[in-house]
Amino acid sequence: MGFRGLLILVAVVLACVGCTSPGTNYGYLDVLIQPTATSSVAQPSTSQAFVITFPVRNTHDQALTVAYDIRQLALPTDLPTSGSSVQTGTLSIPAFGTVNATLSLPAKAAGSYTWSIVLDPTNLIAERNETNNTAVITVSVADFDVFFGSPAPTVTVPPTAMADLILDLAITNTNNVGAAAPTSASVNVAITIDGAGAVTVTSIMAGAPLATVTPPFVVGAGTTVPVRITVQRPAIGNHTYTIVLTPTVADSNVPNNTVIVSTPVAN
Repeated sequence: MGFRGLLILVAVVLACVGCTSPGTNYGYLDVLIQPTATSSVAQPSTSQAFVITFPVRNTHDQALTVAYDIRQLALPTDLPTSGSSVQTGTLSIPAFGTVNATLSLPAKAAGSYTWSIVLDPTNLIAERNETNNTAVITVSVADFDVFFGSPAPTVTVPPTAMADLILDLAITNTNNVGAAAPTSASVNVAITIDGAGAVTVTSIMAGAPLATVTPPFVVGAGTTVPVRITVQRPAIGNHTYTIVLTPTVADSNVPNNTVIVSTPVAN
């Protein structure tokens, strides 16, 4: 290898200091919020305390200490740097490590609340990427709230011509056992097709195992009830079903009571 070739090799080695093979850590200076902030209770009741967690990542090959500011926003669409500061602090993050910034919150009145985190708010750290230092999370606090649980609603079209369609869904009552007064919810389900008239229902089953029932469905506090509704097969084409849950108790979060599911019918 000639002198020129040796210089090129040295330059390549120096350029790769701090980096490794594909799929492993890359040691450049950056701190960032991991993609998902979480609440310890997905939808707290008005009697439940909860904890917000923001995972903070250090991509550098050396430990870093980074300041943070957690703020409460008036609206989810507000800038993360707006609102009022509710907690500040510092995180000591090992090289290539992740440490959680947490905010402990007392029970709150029913409503929607939004918090943001801002890393390195005074820009003391010169980072490779300054655009990934904020994150926002919105938590709904609600008693007696019902919504579509997991798995998400689906429509099954049997291959046999003229066979009825099957709508599978799950109904969750978030007024869980941690609430001051755990309460079951009775829920009716209304289904329309293509934004027009109500569908013709041929059978309704609920529970695990599924058994024939007559609505309203009783959903216990903190539970999810699977429901299977068979509806008359529509004409060939693309169709949209709108499913609406109507609880017989006061529902603190009405917008999550409606879901739209589309499906093609080929024969």
